Amino acid sequence: MSDDFYIRGIRRTDKPWGYYETLFTRSAHGVRNAGNPFKVKVLYIEKGHRISLQKHENRREIWTVIEGNPIVRKGSIDFILSPGETVVIEKGQTHRIEADLDDVLISELQLGVCEEDDIERLHDDYDRRTSGGVV
Repeated sequence: MSDDFYIRGIRRTDKPWGYYETLFTRSAHGVRNAGNPFKVKVLYIEKGHRISLQKHENRREIWTVIEGNPIVRKGSIDFILSPGETVVIEKGQTHRIEADLDDVLISELQLGVCEEDDIERLHDDYDRRTSGGVV
């Protein structure tokens, strides 16, 4: 493994819908020949909660369900996933995960610029806002 791969340890971030843990991060900021930046997270969404309806301009995401049966919105389509199923969210695509039926555990691979400020919230149950003022 090269020096441009950064393992920052597992870091938990609590959210109103549950939490996520960041497992690995590789950033290209200031690193020569750093390769493609990416981040690996595990998301835990509590039953009865959902993440904001959002999109990202600078990254795509690949979600794989570990536990539970989330309702996923991708663009204008809602569908239910089962453990082991995967969905790809492209840059600029509207998306959301909802834990309506049970608690949900999802692995998330982010590809591209993986900064938390690259979230444009279109709707949020917890009244959080993006830096641009969009709910």
